[in-house]
Amino acid sequence: MAYTGDVTVGGPPDTRELPGLTVSKLAVGPMDNNAYLLTCTRTGEAALIDAANEAGRLLELIGDRPVRRIITTRKPPALTWSRTPTTPWNCRSR
Repeated sequence: MAYTGDVTVGGPPDTRELPGLTVSKLAVGPMDNNAYLLTCTRTGEAALIDAANEAGRLLELIGDRPVRRIITTRKPPALTWSRTPTTPWNCRSR
């Protein structure tokens, strides 16, 4: 079956295999957020993008892959982001 990217909350992820990279997309939460797991096919290391809700389903998607990065592309209004010398990105409440 070809990758379509069509996912629904509570449904299975859709996975796309690319040279060197596997992209898995999963819809989570009441806002129908798209979360992505990018996995290097050489090392097995992964990055999780926009893990907005449903931690159990996300952990099931991750399985035993070592997640090296968690990336958020949007933020709740109550949070601000700042760059500090000690940590690349620091999240703090307003």
